[in-house]
Amino acid sequence: MDYLKNLSNQHEFIYFIGGKYYVLGWRACVECDYDKNNIEYAYNQYCENVCEDISDEFAYKLFYRLNTRAITICEQQGRCNDIEQEIKKYNFDECEMKELQEQMDKYLKFFVDHHIGQKLKIAGR
Repeated sequence: MDYLKNLSNQHEFIYFIGGKYYVLGWRACVECDYDKNNIEYAYNQYCENVCEDISDEFAYKLFYRLNTRAITICEQQGRCNDIEQEIKKYNFDECEMKELQEQMDKYLKFFVDHHIGQKLKIAGR
């Protein structure tokens, strides 16, 4: 489960697994039951553009919207110390874990291709 280790080192982000939204990432493993309409809108915008040829600035805006919401949810719901243990409580089946892996792959490609890390450093995050 190396991908869960990788996930625990990534910025907090929102994933859609088994019909529900989750915040996963650095010390983050929380089901999103907060602000669902805004989360759904921002997530759908991200999904519509994740594989498109968009500007780095627009990509950063898409990332930032989901990352900021994810951080807010984590701060309200609490953080976890071990995502590998915490994620077990959701009882994701094999298909749902595959969904997560595929979304993580897209996240990483998007993050690297659009230089999100550099923009976050400039923003002090």
